[in-house]
Amino acid sequence: MQYDIKEYFYEVLILQKFPVEEFYGLKLKSSVNGFIRPMAKFENFDSFIKAMWNDIHAAKLKLKMDFGNHPK
Repeated sequence: MQYDIKEYFYEVLILQKFPVEEFYGLKLKSSVNGFIRPMAKFENFDSFIKAMWNDIHAAKLKLKMDFGNHPK
């Protein structure tokens, strides 16, 4: 599961739960607070999902180190 991406991009992790009906269609502001991992090719969907959960955990730890708190 990897795309042939020719441009730079970043992923936004939303660490709070929102009701879907309140979220879609809204504008989103984000900030880059750190680097989690390089792009990776995943062998299957399960390894992709595991990496996403690891990314969420890493982002929460980064926020806690940088700002002393993080979303639950």
